Amino acid sequence: GKYKLINEEKYLGQGIITYRSMWEYRFMQLLDKDKRVLNWSSESVVIPYYNPEKKRMAKYYMDFWVRMQKSDGTIEEFLFEIKPK
Repeated sequence: GKYKLINEEKYLGQGIITYRSMWEYRFMQLLDKDKRVLNWSSESVVIPYYNPEKKRMAKYYMDFWVRMQKSDGTIEEFLFEIKPK
């Protein structure tokens, strides 16, 4: 599906925001509404790797990049991969 932003200024990705499961949709809602989340993006971090089966380089797109402010004022960045288990 396509996610409609509530707080557009927090989102640093480009283009249409696509979710591939209800888990991802709910996580997007959490990121969009949580005041501790300063910025976030979806599938913006790409990790190159060698695929031994195809015998070539490939790319893995992380589900989410998040920048948050902790209760002590420090800022941390996280990568999240959403899976049902």
